[in-house]
Amino acid sequence: MSVRSNLRTVAVTSAQSALGTRLTQALTKSGRVHRSVVVHGKSGPKVADGEFVADLSTAGGAEALAAAIDAHDVDTVIYLGYLGHPGEARDTAAEVRALGKAVAARPVRRIVFASTTAIYGALPSDPTYSDEDTLFADTAHSDWVRDKIAGERAMRELTLDVDAGVTILRFGLVLGASVPSFITDYLQRKAAPVIEGEDPPLQFVHEDDVIAALVHAALDGVDGPFNVVGEGALPLSLALRMGRRRIAPVAALGAYPLHHVLYDADVANVAPEIHDLFRYVWVADASRCHEELRFVPRYSSKETAEDFYRKKG
Repeated sequence: MSVRSNLRTVAVTSAQSALGTRLTQALTKSGRVHRSVVVHGKSGPKVADGEFVADLSTAGGAEALAAAIDAHDVDTVIYLGYLGHPGEARDTAAEVRALGKAVAARPVRRIVFASTTAIYGALPSDPTYSDEDTLFADTAHSDWVRDKIAGERAMRELTLDVDAGVTILRFGLVLGASVPSFITDYLQRKAAPVIEGEDPPLQFVHEDDVIAALVHAALDGVDGPFNVVGEGALPLSLALRMGRRRIAPVAALGAYPLHHVLYDADVANVAPEIHDLFRYVWVADASRCHEELRFVPRYSSKETAEDFYRKKG
């Protein structure tokens, strides 16, 4: 048996992002990947050898991804999802169904799906720590959260129709220069609005740990959903003080309508629905990730925040 026959060929969707680029580089450096196939959501000025345009949100996206899988005999697909296009409005469920159509036509060994612990919601009735069996937050106010829930349900249906193993990584709040998002925007504000009288715990995961988790899942993954979060949680007030941010309290009754006005006027960069995440408990239990997936992040939540502020100022 040749050495190459033992190596993997991994396709990364939405790889046009900075995180996607880092991920494909990490896969190559692992020494266990023959080729990383870059799948762009949109065509750039030049698509090089080993790069394909396959926008799963458009007609023909499934066929384009199937062609990419077939062209390089891909055995593993990493769906970056929201990490590959942060801040964009997407129909995750539709993209997952397109992914399912592609791998039905050109079967693969494993699918790694990037999700978020936000699917558990941030509601008054939440348990202190959500595990992978916690019910989804179907009553969440946020369209973004509901979209991610729909995507996970579509992925659950996909696992019944294909032979591939499926690893779902539910990441906490990701911090890092490669992942612009509402939380990185929020933590960079000199004056950060908070709900008066509320100080919920926040749980972060370092972008380096996100990449490491995706590589690990692609090469040594097991089936199932896993919460991927840094150890510990920080009170919101402490997270802001660490970055020397000024706290701007907003009355709970006025917070939602006020923020809608500011957001619509492009004054605030934090989506109004995210207020719930800064009012109620939203933390996850990572025991299953440590014990079954055998992955433990290097950075704690506190260390992740410290590193973020060092690099972003």
